[in-house]
Amino acid sequence: MTKPECPLLRILHISDLHAREPNDEAAWRRRGVLGDAWERNLDEVLAEGAVDLVCFTGDAAQSGRPEEYAEATTFFETLLARIGLGRERLFVVPGSHDICRTVEPAAWQALRNALARGADRLALARWVAGHAKPSLRVEVTLHGAAAQRQDVGVAYAGPARC
Repeated sequence: MTKPECPLLRILHISDLHAREPNDEAAWRRRGVLGDAWERNLDEVLAEGAVDLVCFTGDAAQSGRPEEYAEATTFFETLLARIGLGRERLFVVPGSHDICRTVEPAAWQALRNALARGADRLALARWVAGHAKPSLRVEVTLHGAAAQRQDVGVAYAGPARC
């Protein structure tokens, strides 16, 4: 008896775009990486079969400023159109550069201090992911992060839902 064939799920995993402001002096460097070489690599991936899901794991922006997300959004939309997927097939995990730490710097310092004192990291992660209500201590400490989480969600039209 032959084994039934399992369906293949093809995931394109990319990260570290580090999009910057449109007038950035190092834009030529990103064009070198994301230009013809990127297109050739993508052609090779697609020659092997369709991609089912795109996972982008961090650092779409350089410093989390809204103007950086225009370039990141264009990159994602162009990629999805090229491989024939909708936004619901894009899963984005924000990275350390995707957060603008100049928004409410006192809140960020309070968060770092709370973590250094042994704050409940799992409770914090659940709250940041939107799966739990924060305790009063976390709510006060992370007031600025709540706004940041909302901004990132809008930029990417939310996470993919499977």
